Amino acid sequence: TAADPDAGTTLSFTLSGADAAKFQLAGTGNSRTLSFVTTPNFEAPTDEGRNNVYDVTVAVSDGALSAAQPIAVTVTNVNEAPSVTLNRTITVNSGQSVALSNALLLATDPEQSAGSLTYTVTTGPTHGTLTKNSAAVTTFKQSDLKASDTTSNAIRYTTTGIAGQTDSFVLSLSDGTNTVTNITVNV
Repeated sequence: TAADPDAGTTLSFTLSGADAAKFQLAGTGNSRTLSFVTTPNFEAPTDEGRNNVYDVTVAVSDGALSAAQPIAVTVTNVNEAPSVTLNRTITVNSGQSVALSNALLLATDPEQSAGSLTYTVTTGPTHGTLTKNSAAVTTFKQSDLKASDTTSNAIRYTTTGIAGQTDSFVLSLSDGTNTVTNITVNV
């Protein structure tokens, strides 16, 4: 907000500085709102120094005199929810088992290291079990998803049904703060 002691003066606002192109001004009269043109991403900063501090100077002029206010806008990190790419259907012969590999459940999270995300079975399966080292599990880490069927600690789905039956189970995925729900795998 700007003020000019000369009554009736029209004020104009301008932006300058290293990151001025990242900002816009909106409003009328003697007040403006400063905002980003595009919402910044902490994990991929686009400011001049690539340090998540966006530098801009807001200037106001009455046509003869001007005043300027430098502003440093610091973008902080927020805990974003994980995302998962899912091959929703797996095939297994009756009485056999198959590993749930990284190819089946590929999840990422900008704040988490690879393998640290947690899956939890929320529904099912009804014609099989999920196991790790032959023990039934309902919660497992992403790091437990091994691409090789021969890895001993791989999470495996073992069918207990008869040939021709179908099954499904529903998972949730958590980074410890945010949870993605209703990840359905069909067997």
